[in-house]
Amino acid sequence: MAELLLEPDAGTAAAAEVRAADGRIVAWIDERLARAAYARLVAEHGGPAAAADRVRLAAALAWPRTVAAFSDRPPRLSLLAAAYASAVARIRPFREGNDAMACLLSMLFLRVNGAELPAPPLEKYSIFAALADGRVDTVALAQWMRMRHLANQRGVDTVVAIRIRDGRVRGVATMKGSASRLPGAAAAKTRTQNPRRPTP
Repeated sequence: MAELLLEPDAGTAAAAEVRAADGRIVAWIDERLARAAYARLVAEHGGPAAAADRVRLAAALAWPRTVAAFSDRPPRLSLLAAAYASAVARIRPFREGNDAMACLLSMLFLRVNGAELPAPPLEKYSIFAALADGRVDTVALAQWMRMRHLANQRGVDTVVAIRIRDGRVRGVATMKGSASRLPGAAAAKTRTQNPRRPTP
């Protein structure tokens, strides 16, 4: 996708005063930016240019703020990005393209907050299709984002997540290359991973 103007509303971050786990003030996606992203998506890929349902869009954009408000610790950016995706996928504020917008708004949120997340197209498609189908939840999507960030940071194709509870290994998930198996089996194993470690 070509470049979008990525300047969040100047008052958005300051008014909320929510800090992410890494200490930075969170910049939220507002309705204007979401509508611009949808217009760009329609222009590039086709579809109806009809306006989004304002109430549903407001609810979807408010959900990550609710997640942040009820977190007992500063939330990770990956959890908030996953909350955007989950809200758009469930509330469906756009006439068409809600699954694509779920991916786009979560990635846009990360980018606006200085945390881009490049991933192979097949991998992105697989994880967001699994979110749309209900096979992956918000926590599993956030876990995938953290795993993908780690893989990008280390320059590796394979990331292994190990879930330990009571001193015993309770689950192992492997993300390798295109991660075509991630949404089904592996992502389900990562759902209970501790979401309170610092977000990249």
